[in-house]
Amino acid sequence: MASGPIRKGRTLTSDPIDDPLRLDDQLCFAVYAAAQAFNRLYRPLLARLGLTYPQYLVLLVLWEQDGLSLGAIGDRLGLDSGTLTPLLK
Repeated sequence: MASGPIRKGRTLTSDPIDDPLRLDDQLCFAVYAAAQAFNRLYRPLLARLGLTYPQYLVLLVLWEQDGLSLGAIGDRLGLDSGTLTPLLK
């Protein structure tokens, strides 16, 4: 019987640095980490205004072009109306 770590469909390399699926080598993880860093930076600033980051984004869109419909705001931000509606209440 084999012992040691098992990954479904592949085996671990002896040197994790050579692993092409290493977390630090994934672009998606770098983007996620950067987004988290921005949220940590913006959160205290926006909290003083009583805003969340998504609410802030909606205000920026409306500042650029006032009077947009809910659908147009959603298109600009990549959000559906089900996500936007609670932000605007």
